[in-house]
Amino acid sequence: MFFMISLVLASALAQGEPTSPAAAPQGGQGPRPVLPGERGHILKMTREMIELAKTHDSERRMQLFLDHAQERLRERESLQKETPGTERERLGRGLGESYTRLVSTGAGGAIECGAAEGHDMNRAAAEYIERTRQHHEGWSQVVAGSPAEERPHYAETLAVSGKAAGRVREAQEAGRSFYNQERLKEEARNREKVSEAPKAPGPLDKTPKKTPETPAAPGDPAHRNPDGDHREGDRKDADAHKDDRDPSRPEHHSHPHRPHR
Repeated sequence: MFFMISLVLASALAQGEPTSPAAAPQGGQGPRPVLPGERGHILKMTREMIELAKTHDSERRMQLFLDHAQERLRERESLQKETPGTERERLGRGLGESYTRLVSTGAGGAIECGAAEGHDMNRAAAEYIERTRQHHEGWSQVVAGSPAEERPHYAETLAVSGKAAGRVREAQEAGRSFYNQERLKEEARNREKVSEAPKAPGPLDKTPKKTPETPAAPGDPAHRNPDGDHREGDRKDADAHKDDRDPSRPEHHSHPHRPHR
């Protein structure tokens, strides 16, 4: 979308600003604004959109929305000098609706966005209230000079300035609420990260650890019981001496005979 708008603007600038009686100065009050349907009005609207697209500061965006809203008022005041008729009233209602959106949704939304980002928007809020109050005077004169059947169409436009303080308060409260909710969510995510993080190892245990011994295989000399090995050896020696004795000779357990004197 931004690329297409840029192409439109580049093409229009290449052709140059139209020179027509509609854009000539009038009564020493400055140049007459280009009205809807006139040549150059699309170019003006395109410039406004590009200017907003390039601006990211919330307070500056609010000021731009109010500038564009004031331009709609200037166009409507200039249209009031045209010959009354159905077309004039149709264009006038459209300008009033555009002004209402620019002030309430555009400028009010910029204040809300700024508060949602954690910025102090009190100065912007005060400017919003003051400028819409000034606009109210201009719109009141426009409505007073309009046919009676057209005046109800400007009720919302006139109410914008009367609702300015309430709109600002509503925008700031909504923005701050969003900011606080996001901050709580971020704190909860940080707590989860801390709880899920691996715990640091405790103090090193300097007590020497015993190396587990590998069990010896059966038949391995290390697997034998030392006491059992000695008993086994004694039995083998006894058996060997037993084999050396003559089984036919009786064993004498009595004391040997003393020699005869």
